[in-house]
Amino acid sequence: EVAAFEKQVALTKEKLNLWEGKKTPTLVIGDFNVGPVLGGDNYQSVLKSLELKSAFFVLETPQPSSATWDQKNKLVAEGDFSTDPSDMVDHVLFNEAFFKVQSAAVVLKENLPNKAYPLSDHYGLLVELQPTR
Repeated sequence: EVAAFEKQVALTKEKLNLWEGKKTPTLVIGDFNVGPVLGGDNYQSVLKSLELKSAFFVLETPQPSSATWDQKNKLVAEGDFSTDPSDMVDHVLFNEAFFKVQSAAVVLKENLPNKAYPLSDHYGLLVELQPTR
């Protein structure tokens, strides 16, 4: 798993180099299946090497309540990865030279109407960015 993760990081860095990430407005958005809890130092090292910031953590410090992969979600608790800890595994990454975070929130946590579970095993992430240039 670590080798696959490192390969994905290398490919992402390669793509960002094509776009000259520091000189061009850059957003990398997605389900990375890793965050500060699951990834620890590797997660921080990836952000540093890509020269990007996590929109959510610019405004908030990582906390168990700040999770898109949450053990309180019935689909997580009863799923194949039920032993994985809660973590922010979905991300909006950006370069600070071009964007300022206005707001960030974990959303879509509510159960579906007449159901005992939410829309997905991952909660949503809603971020508002303001261009700075």
